Amino acid sequence: MKINLCFERVLCIRAKALFKTFILMKFIVLLLALTCFKVNALVHAQQITLNVKDMPLIKVLDQIEKQSGFQFFYDNKIFSNPTSTITIKVKNVDINTALKKCFTGQPFSYQIIDKTIVVKPKPGLLERIGNYLKDIMVSGQVTDANGQPIAGVTVGLKNGKTFAITSTEGKYNINVPENAILVFSYIGYVTQEIPVNNITTHNVSLKEAVGLLDEQVIRGYGTTTQRLRTGNISVVKGETIANQPVTNPLQALIGRVSGLMITQGNGLPGSSVDVQIRGRNSITQSSTSNIPLYIVDGVPFPSETGLIRPSTFSSAMPINSISPNDIESISILKDADATAIYGSRGANGVILITTKKAQAGKSKFDFNMSNGYGSLTRTAKPLTTTQYLQMRRDAFANSGTTPTVSTAPDLLSWDTNTDNNLQEWYIGNTSEHWDSSASLSGGNSQTNFLISGNYHHENTIFSENDQYRRGNLRFNLGHTSSNRKLKVNLTSFYSNDFTKIQNSTLNSLINIAAFIPNYPLFDANGNYNWLANLNNPLALATSYWKNNTGNLNTNLLIDYDIIPGWQIKSSFGYNNMTYKAALPNPSKSYNPSNGTLGNTNFASANREAWIIEPQTTFSKRISKGIFDFLLGATIQQINSSASQVNVINYIDEQLLESQAGGSVSTATSSKSEYNFLSFFARSSYNWENKYILNGTFRRDGSSRFGPGRQFGNFASIGGAWLFANENIIKDNVKWLTYGKLRASYGSTGSDGIGDYGYLSLYGNPLDYGSSRSIRPSQIANSEYQWEINNKLELALEAGFFKDNILLSAVYYLNRSNNQLVTYPLPSTTGFSGYTANLPALVENSGWEFELNTTNLAKKNITWSTSFNLTIPKNRLVDFPNIELTSYANTLIIGQSLNTVLRFNFLGIDPATGLTLVEDVNKNGIFTNRSSYNNQGGDYVNVGNTDPKWYAGLNNSIRFKGFQLDIFFQYTKRKNFNLFTDANGAASFGRLRNTWTDYLDYWKQPGDQTTIPKPSAVANASVSLFSISSAAFSDASYLRLRNVAFSYKFSPSFSNKLGLNALRLFAQGQNLLTITDYIGYDPENASSNASIPPLKMFTFGLQVTL
Repeated sequence: MKINLCFERVLCIRAKALFKTFILMKFIVLLLALTCFKVNALVHAQQITLNVKDMPLIKVLDQIEKQSGFQFFYDNKIFSNPTSTITIKVKNVDINTALKKCFTGQPFSYQIIDKTIVVKPKPGLLERIGNYLKDIMVSGQVTDANGQPIAGVTVGLKNGKTFAITSTEGKYNINVPENAILVFSYIGYVTQEIPVNNITTHNVSLKEAVGLLDEQVIRGYGTTTQRLRTGNISVVKGETIANQPVTNPLQALIGRVSGLMITQGNGLPGSSVDVQIRGRNSITQSSTSNIPLYIVDGVPFPSETGLIRPSTFSSAMPINSISPNDIESISILKDADATAIYGSRGANGVILITTKKAQAGKSKFDFNMSNGYGSLTRTAKPLTTTQYLQMRRDAFANSGTTPTVSTAPDLLSWDTNTDNNLQEWYIGNTSEHWDSSASLSGGNSQTNFLISGNYHHENTIFSENDQYRRGNLRFNLGHTSSNRKLKVNLTSFYSNDFTKIQNSTLNSLINIAAFIPNYPLFDANGNYNWLANLNNPLALATSYWKNNTGNLNTNLLIDYDIIPGWQIKSSFGYNNMTYKAALPNPSKSYNPSNGTLGNTNFASANREAWIIEPQTTFSKRISKGIFDFLLGATIQQINSSASQVNVINYIDEQLLESQAGGSVSTATSSKSEYNFLSFFARSSYNWENKYILNGTFRRDGSSRFGPGRQFGNFASIGGAWLFANENIIKDNVKWLTYGKLRASYGSTGSDGIGDYGYLSLYGNPLDYGSSRSIRPSQIANSEYQWEINNKLELALEAGFFKDNILLSAVYYLNRSNNQLVTYPLPSTTGFSGYTANLPALVENSGWEFELNTTNLAKKNITWSTSFNLTIPKNRLVDFPNIELTSYANTLIIGQSLNTVLRFNFLGIDPATGLTLVEDVNKNGIFTNRSSYNNQGGDYVNVGNTDPKWYAGLNNSIRFKGFQLDIFFQYTKRKNFNLFTDANGAASFGRLRNTWTDYLDYWKQPGDQTTIPKPSAVANASVSLFSISSAAFSDASYLRLRNVAFSYKFSPSFSNKLGLNALRLFAQGQNLLTITDYIGYDPENASSNASIPPLKMFTFGLQVTL
């Protein structure tokens, strides 16, 4: 394991805070145990003093009785032996200590019962032999609810040391007393106690655990439960995901998991999401630097196509290819204990997606169909023509210039009664979506299968002609040999999604909303107008973007039980993703005066990956605990290729989607290979479900590093103390049914950079005279090495009143150093930058709280609540010589990586209507550079885009066949608003529309306002306003994220219809948003406004045959 010196400095710096946290946790534990300590104090409070030599034991007991108040109970005959004398000297000891010294070496035993001490002789050898001969051999089989044998179940004697482990056939044999009680326990199942009652055969059926603490949880290369885990793993069930009308399953996680921040890119179907687990770890903002690792059914899954797309509006995120209805659960791994087993790939957390598997039982057919509609949640309103023209008149007056036909056609030439609300035309429509899925499953105790398919179709708020389609087919087959030793499981799915949408490269939301409302879109002949050097948005809309993504994912898992407790297995995974896109631009999308013919940009990409992971696991009961060991290896290869071709001069525009219809203008292609080799191990020891220790180690090798630097070592250690299982608490604090303290520390790494960064690369061939030449495209750096992320976590978990209230509090501290970045170089070098390690140290820390309650649990009605809260903090701890780097104008030591530097807005001068900003360096010149790091500018820290805190609240109510789920999400943060320069604020007053948020602009001397006066010409006041703190404001919001209502008909009614089950449901998404944000939607607020998330309504039915 790599020990990082800077992290040692972390512990010194944060020692005080961590010490307070630890003391707080211990105080809570002590408080919970207060009741039991009172009882224990009665035992220890009595002080005993003895000083005797060769005194009969019975007289010593009389002295103890007089000093302590305890009474002894015994048969006088047992003290008839005169040799029962003792010599003892003790002073002011508790009664337990005194008794232990008295009875050491004596043929007696004792037991304290309340205020009575029972003394009796120890059994002799013959008596012990007789007791053993009274034991009987008990055997049987342990199965699940479907009658399937369960291997690895612990069968133990209650309060004893005798135990057995069930075989692959679920069978066991154990020698126990005839009146003993057997305890059957296994992860994910309810523990059962069975009295022997002198019966030699006991077949037991274990029920799956329904409590949150005992449900099986998927973790890296194995399973555990929430009760026994030492790491931080959050789980979202498939039912929760399927209740939401989303195309991307990750959108269903928004607000539901503490420490997980997901931001929807835009409101279009198939759009990407930004996912961060516990904040931003890397300085660089590349597509691979801060994203988590995705694992789908054991196979690493790409987070994006890896292709630069010809459109900026949407992206082909591969996770879209997975239907939400096919997901069994999603596990989010956060801390070192949970993620270190993935080594260099787990630095930013891990998301494990498990799809539904086949189950034994009679064949059944499930069908699910739904239909719904979507519209905008909220918008910003552009000025009407009347409002716009008045603003333009004021702008000319403020500029002291006279409008002319060339400078003000909107005022003097165009119809002032025309009011084209292009934003309404662009995004004011209603989208419609259809979704249908079907599955067939069944099998017996040895072989089972599942086949499912899904089809989703959705148009957009742009037009019903714009659409997104996804179809997938999934297959799962499981087989177990007759002796239950060999198990084979094959899971495979293929998905294809298709998107066709109008081009947005020029037709962005900002350009549409800011388009002049009285612009004459058509001439007298009905053709598109191209006036005042402005693009015609309707003409631009004739360009469109099409893309098609195919995704094949397969995993074969083979495992064999050599002997009970020792298993070998191997996973074989394969993923193939193809991506094709075209951006046709017909000639009518261009100004005809340019004479431009139609052209098309074509793009394609292919990613092929395979992975083999052989493993062996060993489990053995040692003393009172269970020891588990995992050893494995990972061999992975990814081959990627991409190409882009620009074809121009199409004569026949019916061939715009064919490369043969025109002439090739430019063509580029790339190809890369990534190899990964790793060895990993994990060992854990669970002592009586009280003390658990878990350790992991991984050695990773990556082809992205140069010779001698390709391997890195990563490790973690985690421990848990289930203090509520201590007898003193379990017997005396009845209301505390679960309590655990856990901690973990370890390191993960990152190779989140491009391939071949350590080599000099050449490309971009050029003609040099009659010769073909190449030029260098990348400068080599073979010295960079692994980025390291050290993670520390402390947690307290507690359950009250039979676990009807479950509470957890977590403190985490992650530090990432040796930052891997693309370091910018001056243009004079001929290179844009090179890959290197920066000595910067980034910290993410925070608190996470989760509360789950069962408020009501009756036969026909249940009500449960879940709540999560995250308070994160990101900061740049150290960056030596930052003032000499290109980051000097964007980062500040001690502040967030997402810090925003702008002029400090002081208001609007009431006399002049001009913007007032702070002159930090007092030189009379406003310089848009940082005032930190010796940069000499006037930019100050106006905040950051990190959430201050975010939370989610869900209530689930079931009454007979009805179910209602209501989920709220809240985020407290700041972000860019409509006044930013990226949204055109610097052009306020010129030939460009704006929003009603600007209407309170300065109009005359004495006006008190926060909006400057408009100007018909370039104006420093307006420019300063757009790059000041006025353009960065509160973007907090409360959102009714999801409401799901369903009714499941009774079995008797369903059977009358010839069905096994019938369920009707209605779902709503993004139904209500409360915010003061100045802009479109606060969720995807940024320096560039984008399509807001949609308000969705869905209705459907589910049928089981």
